[in-house]
Amino acid sequence: MTRSIELSCPIIVDGLSRFSRDTDTLERLVAEGCLHIISATAGEGASRAVIMGEAKRAQAEAERIRRTTRAGLQRARAAGQVFGNPTNLPEAQRKGSAANASKAAKHAKDLAPLIDAIQLAGKITKKAIAADLNAQGSRTSSGQRWTENNIRRPLLRIAQTAEAGSNGLTATDLNPNYGMF
Repeated sequence: MTRSIELSCPIIVDGLSRFSRDTDTLERLVAEGCLHIISATAGEGASRAVIMGEAKRAQAEAERIRRTTRAGLQRARAAGQVFGNPTNLPEAQRKGSAANASKAAKHAKDLAPLIDAIQLAGKITKKAIAADLNAQGSRTSSGQRWTENNIRRPLLRIAQTAEAGSNGLTATDLNPNYGMF
């Protein structure tokens, strides 16, 4: 949406049900002329009123689905239905935590050569490292751009791995609070 406003290009949507859940914001952007929407169901020449009517219907439908789903869940809970799997929750949490730690370690290992090269080039602040990684097209494990905040943990993990490698200790040996938070 931001890119469409910047480039003054229309947005073509199949239906407004997936475009915006907040018709007030949508209506304001359309009314101000900031945003041009072409709905496949209403056509290119559809007036603002038609577009807003379609958006209002989509919002009403989403609210109806939300209400009926919540009511159904409340009825099921009242009837004694248990959701989720509480029988092996501690085991599932341990496995999930181990999988996350493994993924983070692999990502840090993959990043280490890039970060070493950046630091050797004289960029040592978190902000500078994040900017350089972004410039190289590198992303976080969740596909986000690097920031000085989200680079902190990989840098710490890389430092701990390097320190552990030099004296045979693991990250848990180096930090007694590791995994406590």
